[in-house]
Amino acid sequence: MTPVDVTPYLHFSVDDVFGCLHDAFTGAYASPFAQPTFAYLRDLHERYGLCVSLYCFAEDAAVTGWRLAHADERFAAEFAAAASWLRFGFHALNAGARYSAGATSAEAARAHHDEVTAATVRFATPAALDRAPRLHYYTGSLAAVRAMADGPHGLLGLLTADDDRAEVYYLDDETRRLVREEGSLRDPTTGLELFSTDLRLERLEQDVGEIVAVAGRRAASVGEGPLSDTPEVRPGPNTHAGPDAHAKPGVRPRPGVHAKPDAQAGPGGTGSLLKTEGYATSMLQTPPVREQHQVMPGRQTAMPQGRRRVPGARAFTHEQYLTDERVRDRLARLATDWNAVGWRMGFPLDEAAT
Repeated sequence: MTPVDVTPYLHFSVDDVFGCLHDAFTGAYASPFAQPTFAYLRDLHERYGLCVSLYCFAEDAAVTGWRLAHADERFAAEFAAAASWLRFGFHALNAGARYSAGATSAEAARAHHDEVTAATVRFATPAALDRAPRLHYYTGSLAAVRAMADGPHGLLGLLTADDDRAEVYYLDDETRRLVREEGSLRDPTTGLELFSTDLRLERLEQDVGEIVAVAGRRAASVGEGPLSDTPEVRPGPNTHAGPDAHAKPGVRPRPGVHAKPDAQAGPGGTGSLLKTEGYATSMLQTPPVREQHQVMPGRQTAMPQGRRRVPGARAFTHEQYLTDERVRDRLARLATDWNAVGWRMGFPLDEAAT
């Protein structure tokens, strides 16, 4: 038995990414981190240690004359240097693409995937490629997913749905249930690593504290090692402890890195409608005092060789919501709470590596 760190990790991702890359490569920026979205993401990393994946479209119907394949190597060195915390992955050809059975052929799905990954390898280097993305609308027939996995930078994993929609790739109900419960699972059909999605930030009725509780429950289910009195954070390759990762549970981060009080509430505690993926979700009133969840410090435990199940949780939003202050406040609150209990940040595939 080899002891491994099972301290929960947090991963943040953004879907439908195109606009910030289009702006970065067509604007007069000396650095990609001068572009507003990338500047914001770097600030998140510097404040909280956050690890971020951007899942990209190859094209946007609203943009003529430019597609992701036109992104050149001008920022490759900077993106490569940031690959320990910022990565790019495939999402879809465009907003209208679906990869369900009968919607797109396996050959076309492979071509869409390969266009985005080839562009990423060029403009950001292979080090910055995330090979466990979230496909658009969680669509992906078995044939399409296998075709995407066979590419030169093929899929190694997938992020699964945050809700109970009827279709999540080719997965059956039991597999979906296990992924939601355990957080991760190796699919015996394809060999891909499957990871849960636990929080959609623009669904404002979801308590951001629940993702911390979920991670704590998953940590409790892994191994049989005793908990330590003080969190022991031992980041692996390409994983990050937050700025207050060694703080004892209950110790708040230092001033300047915390979310605003009652960050989930909009003006007056209520909010307007946010639209996402074809339906609307209403923002519910948030009580002024949030329930305190029981969470666990990190621990070391023995795991069977060949299987490494590291507890984690994954939050996401869409590019269009990155400028929404309510979404930003919720993300800051989540990252603050995560750091306060001494947990770390990471990428799912790095954590699943044996």
